[in-house]
Amino acid sequence: MSFEDAKKEVVELYHDKIIKFLLETVFQPEKSKAFGSDMILSYDLNRLSNTIAYKRIVHGLAYKHIDTEGFGGRSCQIFSKERLELINQQFKVVNKYIRHTGKYFSPSGGYDSYTGEYDYDPGGLKNIKTHIILELQHNSMTYYIGESYLKIEACNVEKIHEGNS
Repeated sequence: MSFEDAKKEVVELYHDKIIKFLLETVFQPEKSKAFGSDMILSYDLNRLSNTIAYKRIVHGLAYKHIDTEGFGGRSCQIFSKERLELINQQFKVVNKYIRHTGKYFSPSGGYDSYTGEYDYDPGGLKNIKTHIILELQHNSMTYYIGESYLKIEACNVEKIHEGNS
């Protein structure tokens, strides 16, 4: 699950509760002074979901949501989504990254009083696998994911050489 997916899920699950919380705390409706009555000025609920307070609550809940779903931790993985509409499309490679996956292990070691030497093992990854990630731009337009180009593992791409004609 990506962070963006987690934010969407949080909004689906908790939108009404977040709005209610904001109305009870931050955006308490004010009594209308123009009429000198108890008439409540209502907020446009759609606009409340565009406030910084709303977005920060969603952001915080999304972090907790992905934490409970097992995102992060000791395992370093690559997550992908199948995009069938992009099969047999031609793209231009605009960037290339190398990423590693595996299981993280903590640094260890210390002073050995018997020998008087320091023994230190820096942390790192066990069972390392190397992945080449390509950043792609479509020949006719750019497919965006969030605010970046399409990224795909190189093993899932067929290389085509263009002629000079």
